[in-house]
Amino acid sequence: MSISKRDKVLLLVFVFILLFYGSYRVIVVDQLAIINQRKAELTNIRNQKDLMNELVNNKEQIDVDLRAINAEVSKLKRSHFSLIQEQEEIILLMNEFMANPDLRPNIAFTQPSNETISNSEISSMYITLNYESTYTDLLNLLRTFWQFDRKILINQLSVSAASENHLSGSFELAIYDLSPITGDRDRLFMWFENIENFKTNPYAFANPQLPDHERYAFIDPETALQIEKPYKPFQDVSGHWAESAIHNLGERRVFLPTGSLNFEPDEYVTRGLFIIWMDRFFQWPVPDEPVDLTGFDDHDTLGRYEGSVSRAVFSGYQSGLIVGHEDNTLRPLDPITYEETELAMRRILDNEDFTWNEYAEIILDLTDYSSPGIEDITLPMTRAEAAYFLYLIAEENNR
Repeated sequence: MSISKRDKVLLLVFVFILLFYGSYRVIVVDQLAIINQRKAELTNIRNQKDLMNELVNNKEQIDVDLRAINAEVSKLKRSHFSLIQEQEEIILLMNEFMANPDLRPNIAFTQPSNETISNSEISSMYITLNYESTYTDLLNLLRTFWQFDRKILINQLSVSAASENHLSGSFELAIYDLSPITGDRDRLFMWFENIENFKTNPYAFANPQLPDHERYAFIDPETALQIEKPYKPFQDVSGHWAESAIHNLGERRVFLPTGSLNFEPDEYVTRGLFIIWMDRFFQWPVPDEPVDLTGFDDHDTLGRYEGSVSRAVFSGYQSGLIVGHEDNTLRPLDPITYEETELAMRRILDNEDFTWNEYAEIILDLTDYSSPGIEDITLPMTRAEAAYFLYLIAEENNR
């Protein structure tokens, strides 16, 4: 069968259309689908990127908010009490508030109890105080409550004139313990061992005591209440070669407030007492938790953790500044030698070249006192030498 020219043309057109459609279907339509798929993937990636950026921004904002919340919590912790379940803390605090001899109070404490505020459980204690005082003394007492860093609320206050110059009345104080919320339990006071009255010379006279002799000290550095009494000069250092240095360190509160009026400058300074002075001088941070010193054979001589000897030993030991002896003892009541002082000061001052002789020569030039440690560093150091040495360190560093 012959195909006409017209049919051939139509057939060629059909083949061309078929080829064009096939090419279009393979090349254009499929590629468009791929392109659209890639566009969708790109859009998805961009959306994920935007989401990630939003999460990053949200995280940064959350971090900012978290820091602000932690700051508020920290501020809240500092402004309220904890451990009021141990009533000893509050009794000691009230004792300090009532130190004015012209104020005649009668105080009653309630048992600590739990209260629920905004679905949070806290502890509370109420103190009722009946008083007789002058107007000025009452106002000063109230100001002490208001200015104290831990919040003390005055719920009730009554005042009446007992006489022309005296007032009488009562008020109720409320204190709140937020430790069930914050989880922190901070002490206000620490008791210390009376190591300064440990006599290395059994024939020495007993130390005279101040009438307000105390065995505890306030440990909150941010409080408005200053519990350590002003330094009262020692009676046995007048005319001593180290007198000025001893008084200088006394004013700096380096020595424990034991109430002793004797410094005993020529007695040997014990390892424990030297550590305490270093701790109070350099203000080592208080350990969050006590280091386990029970491995030392003489750990019983350290006393309880709240004691100044233990606190200083713990602080110094944790910092790597205090080390034990080879026989596995700390020996806090043994006299410290010039050699042990050298080893400790090299760690504390981070100076491997530190020598006692360097400071002994300075002491000799300034006071004409010749330290036995110049000739023999294995000998024990006296309290006066230790005090003058710390005084020189303070002068060097403008402390």
